[in-house]
This record gives sequence, C-alpha cells and structure tokens, in this order.
Amino acid sequence: GSVGLSPNGDTIRHTVKNFRFTDQYDNPYGSDSLKGRIYIASFFYTNSSDQYRKPAKNLSDVQERFRNDKDFRIIMLSTDPQRDNPDELLKYSQKNHLKSYQWHLLTAPKDSVFSLLGDNGYLLTRSDLVTDPDAQIHSNLFVLVDKEGHIRGKYNGTDENEAQRLVEDAH
Repeated sequence: GSVGLSPNGDTIRHTVKNFRFTDQYDNPYGSDSLKGRIYIASFFYTNSSDQYRKPAKNLSDVQERFRNDKDFRIIMLSTDPQRDNPDELLKYSQKNHLKSYQWHLLTAPKDSVFSLLGDNGYLLTRSDLVTDPDAQIHSNLFVLVDKEGHIRGKYNGTDENEAQRLVEDAH
C-alpha cells in the first residue's frame, strides 16, 4: 500500500521517485524544481479535445485560487510524447491560457512518463486511467503532492466539488 506504518508507529507517506523531463519552453523540469512546493500532477495529451476540457477548466479554476502563491505549481505530463514535443505543449498552453509561471507541461520518453503512473510515481491504478478510442491514455484525476514530496490525495478533475476539496486540502 502507499501509506503504511514504520516500526515506530509513524505514518509512512508515499514519495514520488525523482524525474527530470522537458517542459513547454524546452527547459529541463522535474523533482528538483518541485522541491519545497505544493503541486498538482495530471496526465493528459494535447490531442484530446472534448473529454479533457472539463478537467482542464477545473485545473484552471484551482490555479486561479493559488495565483499569488509562489510555492504552488501544476504539472501536466503528456502520455503522447511522440506528438507532444515542447512546441506542441507550448501551443496547447497558449490555446488554453495556461500562461502563468505556475504551469509546466512536460514531455519525456513514454517509458519514463508511464513509470510515474504507478507505485514509483503518482499511484494511479488501471481503473484511474482512461483509454481513448485511439488508444491514448489519460487520467481525469489530479494528484496533490505536498512540500515534502508526499502524495496527499487524488481528486476527480471532472467534478467541481472535488476540485474545491483539492483547494481546501492544499491550503
């Protein structure tokens, strides 16, 4: 399980393994950049139009609530790195008005991205993932990670109440 007890009775919180990907500005971005920050991780790809609009909108609403928090970030990890090079990620971020310094859209080789879905990463299970008709995978869940790098919760990105709960948990 993700959260257990150490021999002295303390809760052991799950930590995401280190990673270093490339963001929409073609800069390296990863664990080092996220140290000491609260952040939300989400798995997406740029070519999905309708089904991703709602989570993306709810994520924008969350970001609005944190726009003055210098220690808050949102990372969106592409599950379609063949198509989603930094140029495509930048176009997507401009089209969806994800302009704040708080947003980082990340690309990396597929194996690296997919290794962050499971036990070494954001603890998403098969049932948390959506496989689209063209066999692309994304998740409607947002994962909240605290300043220590521990996972604090998963939230359904298509549900405004869940997005609201995320904001409360992050404060």
